[in-house]
Amino acid sequence: MTTQEAFHNLNAAFANHRDAAATLHAPAKRPAPAAGVTVPETLEAAISGRSALILLASIVFGALAAVALIPAGTRPMVLMIVNAAPVVFWHISRSTAFVALFFTWLSMIFGLLITGKVSGKWPGATQTFELHQHASLLGLAFALIHVLILLGDRTLAFTLSQVIIPLAGESYTPIWFSVGQFSLYAMIILTLSYSVRKTISQPVWRAIHFASFLQFTLAVVHGFFRGSDSGNLAAQIGYGGCVVSVVALTVYRVGVSLRARAAKAARPSRAVRSQPSQGFEPCEG
Repeated sequence: MTTQEAFHNLNAAFANHRDAAATLHAPAKRPAPAAGVTVPETLEAAISGRSALILLASIVFGALAAVALIPAGTRPMVLMIVNAAPVVFWHISRSTAFVALFFTWLSMIFGLLITGKVSGKWPGATQTFELHQHASLLGLAFALIHVLILLGDRTLAFTLSQVIIPLAGESYTPIWFSVGQFSLYAMIILTLSYSVRKTISQPVWRAIHFASFLQFTLAVVHGFFRGSDSGNLAAQIGYGGCVVSVVALTVYRVGVSLRARAAKAARPSRAVRSQPSQGFEPCEG
């Protein structure tokens, strides 16, 4: 073997090694969706069930720790907002309520963009689905803080049973308070359903997520009739904007679905008319 041949074989060996390494470390490609499968059915949850549960447990622990530790704080900043009847818990509850509603609304918007095929152009169905899931999880996180932080408010003097059990003794607007509790329970089911997406049937998945409209409605009704800021013009504009945008996208989504069904129903009839008759030609005139 000549020196030139040996050098050529060495270069070929290095090239094969490089190609094998590139194949080994190349990112795995997602399988193409099967024919007839809609985009939402091919998307996977971006957060595992275990991660979601750990995050929610951390939020619950943090909120309860805040209830216990904020009144016992000794720092000057804490002492400025903590007194015999600390209102810091009430202010935290008010602010987190609006943040929770914002993320709930955002989750609804992203969900409607996916099913309405708008997200296919930008930012993409996969990215929109992940945003939809993360917004739902963040909404639930702030909703839990909104509820549990009330345990530290000495003026309202909520007990744990009053916070988690509907109509368990809340004397001030108990109906609207319970509406918020039912909205929270629905939010928990909706958010955790992403983690069991592969283990439940498509009809069950659709039924759960159709319930998101009810959950969103309960959240808005609870905020408007129970919230202490409902008389504020900015809050009213926020509630109205959330409702109008969701209704508008829902109407658009229904229109897209009806047009798709009409087009699907029209295709077979055209195909039948275009087929030549057997044994004779159609007469014209």
